[in-house]
Amino acid sequence: MAVQDRDLVRAFWDAASDRISEATDLWIALEQGDAGASRSLKRLLHTMKGEAHMLGLADCGHLLQAMEGVVEGASKSMSEGAGDAILTALDTISAMAASEGALEIDLEETLARLAAAAAAAPTETHADAAPAESESRAEHVEHARPSLDPARLGPLVHEARRLHREHSLLHPALREVRRMLRALLSEIDPQLPPEALAERIVKTLGYGAEIERRMGDLAAQWSTHEFALEMALEQLEDTVRSAAMVSVAALKSQVHRAARSTAHALGKRVELLVSGDAYVDASVERSLGPALLHLVRNAVDHGIESEAARIAAGKSPVGRIEITIHQTDSSVQVIVEDDGGGVDLERMRARLRHEGDDSELLQRIFEQGVTTRDEVTDISGRGVGLDVVAREVAAVGGSVRVESDRGRGTRFEIVLPTMLRADIVVPIECRGTRLAIPVREVLAVERIGEPVRASDGWRLARGPANQADLVPLFDLGALFGSAEPPRAGDVAVITHHRTGVFALRVDGYDNPRPMAFERIDELAVRSDVVRGVAPAPDGGVYFLLDADATHATLRGRVASSAARPSVMPRRAVPHVLVVEDAPVARELLLGILRSFGLKVSDASDGKQGLLLARTERPDLILTDVEMPFLGGLEMIAELRGDAALREVPVIVLTTRSEPAVRDRARALGVRGFLSKQRFVETELRQVIDECLAR
Repeated sequence: MAVQDRDLVRAFWDAASDRISEATDLWIALEQGDAGASRSLKRLLHTMKGEAHMLGLADCGHLLQAMEGVVEGASKSMSEGAGDAILTALDTISAMAASEGALEIDLEETLARLAAAAAAAPTETHADAAPAESESRAEHVEHARPSLDPARLGPLVHEARRLHREHSLLHPALREVRRMLRALLSEIDPQLPPEALAERIVKTLGYGAEIERRMGDLAAQWSTHEFALEMALEQLEDTVRSAAMVSVAALKSQVHRAARSTAHALGKRVELLVSGDAYVDASVERSLGPALLHLVRNAVDHGIESEAARIAAGKSPVGRIEITIHQTDSSVQVIVEDDGGGVDLERMRARLRHEGDDSELLQRIFEQGVTTRDEVTDISGRGVGLDVVAREVAAVGGSVRVESDRGRGTRFEIVLPTMLRADIVVPIECRGTRLAIPVREVLAVERIGEPVRASDGWRLARGPANQADLVPLFDLGALFGSAEPPRAGDVAVITHHRTGVFALRVDGYDNPRPMAFERIDELAVRSDVVRGVAPAPDGGVYFLLDADATHATLRGRVASSAARPSVMPRRAVPHVLVVEDAPVARELLLGILRSFGLKVSDASDGKQGLLLARTERPDLILTDVEMPFLGGLEMIAELRGDAALREVPVIVLTTRSEPAVRDRARALGVRGFLSKQRFVETELRQVIDECLAR
């Protein structure tokens, strides 16, 4: 076969999926009395048949020709078995398309069923001169495809380029500030006598103030550009998400074929009704498809009883399955319910030796390997099916619930996000809590060899023994108040925060997978170390950890320490938290405080300072006023609203000394207000001693 012919064959099979979905919709419309669907369906089958024969796809061509005969008869009188024959043939062509014709399929039975259905229909045909049938609405159904709108992308690209140019203008200013800082530091020689060093520092304070002013200007410009860039990225993300939105209408034809073929194989009669539509992220639609197919097959096989059993129970001999699709602004609800016999909970209880209540037992139907069948058939009995539903739904951040009434039927409810906000994450578990870390923040997952005990905590040795890197090792259980010392063989997740690498000892982990998380700031709950929540298949949740906040929370704790009591005893060595965004000033203050014999920890902004204050409970807080993310006075206001930290004394050290700032600080109960311009070490020590009453 020539290369061009191979390309044409591949194009034929690529188009087959949409054509099969359209043919299924048209056939269902014909069954429901839409006479115009016959003309549209015959035209579609005729087109496919002609292409198949031209490309040498004889088996496919024979099937399509036989299907034409059935449709011709069905346009006058629907014969028994016609629907099963047509949908089985469409399933067969779908299987051919999936393998691009490479799959060897025995067509004898399918062709025989088509022939029988065609023979059962009336023999007279419509004359060519007969009035043209009205065009079926189903012919005009378009299966939505993701598409990008250049008109929406153009302005975003332009904005990104503008921000990039303006961003580049900040670099010369930043280099100048660095030059000034180096000059300032060169003036301060640690080798000078204390008196000379103090005099040199006083002389350079003005220069330092100018550096701080320029840094403030740079930070403001940087923040403005960062905000604009974030807005542009949000719009770009929305545009890409919108491009990935597709209709779930194409799934309707698939579930109709699944219901028909399963019912035929089991000798049952089933009526399937589908109502509603929704537009979802293409990834959500790809997970919804397998879930729906499994639920429909499960309903036909396990839910709908045999005709004899239904008649004996006073039911219609024809089983009924209803699928209802409902869309809201942020989610899609899909309900699959049947009027069958319901779940045999007593049989499940006996098989699983379950001692809990019925609602808990019913949810176990989603576990792998759970089945109430004694025999294995081509359709069921292996305990595979509903666990697939749970996995597919959970993979895109959805949830699934089941209700069942013995003798009256079963109802499954799936709730999925309309748009997928997924992270590829490493699921982990600690103290019975399921957590996750984004793959992009994970360097490795490995077993701990021999943990190394250091003066300030544990270390994980990585690399050859003679060149090993000692990575800080924390027990993630410290977040839950139950830290344990690490042991050889424990699992460690090596991750990184903004400035370094650290390891987390966890109880277990799983393979990376996509999970769709709701951001924590969109929910009613709040957590400093969690930035998102995703539902688990069994109704639980996964918490997405923030690596920076997790590191900040765990840093400074001894991994083997017990949980802190709610009322902290007075420490022999007072602990001071320094909250300062200027690195040089922060290191200077830390050195001074250590020389006072104090234990110190530090934060680079008010938000991080608030987090550390709540986790470390310092005896004193020393803070600046103007800082990114959360200012010093705003942080103090948050502390005053926390019962556990309300009485912690706070000292403000700032360049802002105007009366309004002093008055607000005084109103917040600040114990000391010091100016950086006239900073005196002895004055700082006096205020600290008064706050700590030492």
